[in-house]
Amino acid sequence: MIKKKFLLNNTIPAVLWGDFNKQLIIAVHGHMSYKEDTAIAMLAEESTAKGYSVLSFDLPEHGERQHSAEIYSIKNVMHDLTKVWEFATQRSPKICLFGCSQGAYFSLLTYYDKPIKKALFLSPVVNMERIIQSLMQQANIDEAELQRRGTIPLEFATLYWDYYCYVKNHPITQWPIATAILHGKEDTLCARDTMDGFCANFDANLTVVESEHYFHTSQQLALYQKWLAANL
Repeated sequence: MIKKKFLLNNTIPAVLWGDFNKQLIIAVHGHMSYKEDTAIAMLAEESTAKGYSVLSFDLPEHGERQHSAEIYSIKNVMHDLTKVWEFATQRSPKICLFGCSQGAYFSLLTYYDKPIKKALFLSPVVNMERIIQSLMQQANIDEAELQRRGTIPLEFATLYWDYYCYVKNHPITQWPIATAILHGKEDTLCARDTMDGFCANFDANLTVVESEHYFHTSQQLALYQKWLAANL
């Protein structure tokens, strides 16, 4: 498989898996991951064998951009996803999408009105407001305190008032793209009822398997590979 690293838009470290084909998959990694993680490498191996090419890239503060000036904010990520879209559509007439965890959420915000042929989501975040509110509840923090302090670091995450406001004001209300979702039964980050509601609202095809939010064991990755083969 051909694998080419380059700087997209002269600023975004990216990888093209395979050669530019008529069908290109934009792959968006999740939080604390990067453009060549296991999920994306497996996607590339499975999809290039079926005639796709895959374009993956590092989000701000991830991968080769860990020490970049840009912070991992909704505004910056959506800006990057827009640049990636512009780059991809100049090189391929048919665009598909892969999103993992928060990468899926940012894709929902950015690409809802784009002519995407189909989307594959692994452990997607589909309701960020609910997740933030759960974190606030666990830390015994209310909206007034978050607004007053602006930024509150927690053990496994950081809460931002401006991020929370954006999420509240921009719920996912449109997603007219044919979508397949792989969700783990033991996923404690994204509740099953939230996933069921999203799939009912947007007619997405949900597959539920034995896994946590993060697919990483050999058994979990085998289920992921089987799902990829069935949905590409």
